[in-house]
Amino acid sequence: DAGAYFVGSRWGRHKLVPSVSPGKSWEGVVAELFWTFLTGFLIRALHKWGGLVCVQYPPYLTVSGLFGVAVLFTIAGVCGDLCESFLKRLGGHKDSGDFFPGHGGVLDRFDGFLYNAIIVASILHVKALAS
Repeated sequence: DAGAYFVGSRWGRHKLVPSVSPGKSWEGVVAELFWTFLTGFLIRALHKWGGLVCVQYPPYLTVSGLFGVAVLFTIAGVCGDLCESFLKRLGGHKDSGDFFPGHGGVLDRFDGFLYNAIIVASILHVKALAS
C-alpha cells in the first residue's frame, strides 16, 4: 500500500474508480504490483540463499509463478482498498478513524492485508485438503 500511495499521489493521473476512491490511480496499482513482486522476489532470494529460514517458501514457485501470485495479491489489495472506501462513502465518512490523521484511519492500513489474508488462508486450506 505504501508504494502504491506514494507513486499514485505523486504521479497518478489516470483515476481508477473516482466515484468510490478519488485518490486511487492506475499508476498506483502498477506500483503496488511492482512492490508486491519485488518483495516476493526478495523473500524468495533470501530463502534460497539460506538467509531467511523463518518463512516456508514453496520450492516449486518459479519467478513467473511468483508474478502470478503478485498479480493475485495486488488485485486483492486493491479490492480491499476499494471496498473499504466504498463502505466509508456509504457511511458518509471521509476517514474510518482519526488515529492516523490524514491517512484515512486504522482500517485503511489493513484493508488490503485483510483481503490478502483470505487468499492466503484459502490457498493453505486447499493445500491441506490436497495432501
